[in-house]
Formats: sequence, C-alpha cells, structure tokens
Amino acid sequence: MGSPNNFFYTGGGGPFGGATCGTCLNPALIGRLARRGRRSAPMFAHALWNCFDAVLHDLPRTNNAVEGWHKGFSELIGANHPTVWKFIDALKTEQNMNEMKIEQYIAGQRPNPSRRIYKETAERIKSIVIDYTNRPILDYLRGIGHHLSLQV
Repeated sequence: MGSPNNFFYTGGGGPFGGATCGTCLNPALIGRLARRGRRSAPMFAHALWNCFDAVLHDLPRTNNAVEGWHKGFSELIGANHPTVWKFIDALKTEQNMNEMKIEQYIAGQRPNPSRRIYKETAERIKSIVIDYTNRPILDYLRGIGHHLSLQV
C-alpha cells in the first residue's frame, strides 16, 4: 500500500480498493518501477492520453464518436468480410449521407444536442481543470475521480 506522499495514493477507498493507482496502471500509463526507485518510460507518452488541454478547449476526451461511426458503418455494410464492390457502395452511401448533413447544417439545422447529463459533467470537469493551480494535487485528483466510472 502507498503512502499519502505517493502521488498515486488513493487513501484506502475508491475504485482501487486501497491499492495505489500506480499498482493498477504501471505498465501502460506510468511505466514499471525499476531498480533504485526509478520508473521506466511508460508504454504510451503522457501527452498522448492526457486530457487536460482537451478539457480546456472543449474537445472530446474519448473516441466514442469514432467508435459510434465505425459501428454504424459496419451495420451499413452488413458483413464481416464484404466484397470490394459492397465496400465501395457503402462508401458512396456514407459520402451521400455526409453531404446531406453538411447541406442541412448550411441551411441552419443544428446537430442533435448531447444529453444534459453529459453537458453538466463536462462543465463540472472543466471547472475543476480550470481551478487546477488553486487546489492541492490530491484534491484535484479526487475531484476528477468523482466524475470517472470504471467499466470493469
């Protein structure tokens, strides 16, 4: 178990059940603990998965929109291994749908608004991120943690 001086200490509760976050996230996110207390480089650079700037600039924090498009496109094709011609037809249909959406947008029709709960959560997270410099690091992490849900 970690100590309160450990950056990744959860304080005995939360989704990690008293284990340090470092124990759960080592290999991919923060690197492995090497000899003499040093850490090896993480599998993915922090700049790749850090959402701090994305929150400040109202950019998406997840790739859910991309996954949603992919699911819709897969359903449009209707097969796991389509023929080249079926794939080309699906691309043409997708292009036509996108051109129609662009024309609707130009005509003044707005896209469907996101659900209220997602807007409110994004606003709360943004207020915590904006206040980053005025909070102790553990309070900042605890505040962000209140808006996370782990899907295990």
